Amino acid sequence: MGLSWANEDDRNVDYYDIQRSNNGVQFQSIGKIASNQSGNYSYNDKSFIAGSALYYRIKAVSADGTVNYTNILFLKANQGRQEMQVSPNPSKGKAFSVSLTNFTAGKYTLKIMDLSGKTVYTESIIVGDERNIIQTIILPTSVSRGLHYLLLEGDAVMINKRVLVD
Repeated sequence: MGLSWANEDDRNVDYYDIQRSNNGVQFQSIGKIASNQSGNYSYNDKSFIAGSALYYRIKAVSADGTVNYTNILFLKANQGRQEMQVSPNPSKGKAFSVSLTNFTAGKYTLKIMDLSGKTVYTESIIVGDERNIIQTIILPTSVSRGLHYLLLEGDAVMINKRVLVD
């Protein structure tokens, strides 16, 4: 599991202690990264197991011993990688299909935006226990031809794709 974070002002930070927990209360150190003063850091938790649910936090330790913690982040990974496919792309008219693979059961929101970022269409997609679904999207005639962005959000998921509406 890849973790990334940024610190706008880490001039006084000596190192970052990456911590993990099974219950969100008792944390243990899983890694340590020295401050490089860049403000941008990442850590790969190689022991993360697909399907597990874990809590993470970052402990920033200053040279003078001052300690600060990030907010606690809860992560739950599916068995397999979540994927969203759009086909056909370019679309045939105002219709195309969205295929979701390895998603947890729940309600997801699909937003279609024009190049200016304005949402031109929104639709809910419900994924059941099957974890995979194909849903046909039929856009209203008010949606113009051209390149559009798709944003799928829900249950700790955010996936972006592009579709060319023909």
